[in-house]
Amino acid sequence: MPDRDAPPENGVLFEAAGLTKEYDDGRVPALRGIDFRIAAGEFVSIVGPSGCGKTTLLNLIGLLDRPTSGTLSYRGRPLHDLPHPASYRAREIWFIFQ
Repeated sequence: MPDRDAPPENGVLFEAAGLTKEYDDGRVPALRGIDFRIAAGEFVSIVGPSGCGKTTLLNLIGLLDRPTSGTLSYRGRPLHDLPHPASYRAREIWFIFQ
């Protein structure tokens, strides 16, 4: 796991490229090709109408679900490679369930 106190090499904490998520064997597209970068020290809000994919995106960032396609990385490391998702949520991103 990368050291959360050390700045990332390129300044990017999270990066998504071509992120998609589909449900019901592809009949329900929840995310369609999401690309973004979140830099160290940056504050970001995820806003939009009901049903636009906000919770789906947070579930992917928190490793509660896997994308259908695309990549999501934290500090330059693909999230699908992390061996302990619960440790990542608790120690790196401080994921809080409401």
